[in-house]
Amino acid sequence: MAIVELSSALVDQCKLCAQQRDHNRRNSVDYSSDRTDDKSIWSFMGVLGEVALLTYFELEIDWEYLSTDKGFCGVDVGDIWEVRAMSKFGNRLFLWSDEVMKPNKLSYAWSKVVVDPTTGYCNVCGWAMGYEIAARGVHDQYDCKRSSYFYPNDQLRQHRNPLADQALSRQLHTIYKNIEHEGIF
Repeated sequence: MAIVELSSALVDQCKLCAQQRDHNRRNSVDYSSDRTDDKSIWSFMGVLGEVALLTYFELEIDWEYLSTDKGFCGVDVGDIWEVRAMSKFGNRLFLWSDEVMKPNKLSYAWSKVVVDPTTGYCNVCGWAMGYEIAARGVHDQYDCKRSSYFYPNDQLRQHRNPLADQALSRQLHTIYKNIEHEGIF
């Protein structure tokens, strides 16, 4: 597991970015499906997770991309990484059921990032490809309105080396991208 500690200045920038993101997406399905009273915390956690993965991969942070619809509807990090930020290690990496129906989402690498929004301390835990989550995940619905596919934590690939993670994810992305139209799910 890789640990990324974001500076307090970077955490403050993440807060500002999350406020803009929250404003831009307040009518979206993702936003409205959450039963949490303080929905803005999820925007903040999402930005923290994305910035942590960008930092892990030593990629440039594009604040405009992260805070606008381009970033919300596009790939989270680089060109093939999606981020699921969460607050507890025991939580599992997941895909919303509607994401499983989108073959392009299944060919991406999905990273579980556990964030502490008060300190900026982030654990870049592990990852799996979307197809793997859809095929081996447990379909269930917990405390939100949308059902999901939950991937077992013990089956995640660990983030250990940014270059190796990028190389393997690109190989798998190429394989899964080529089977997008075969209608597996």
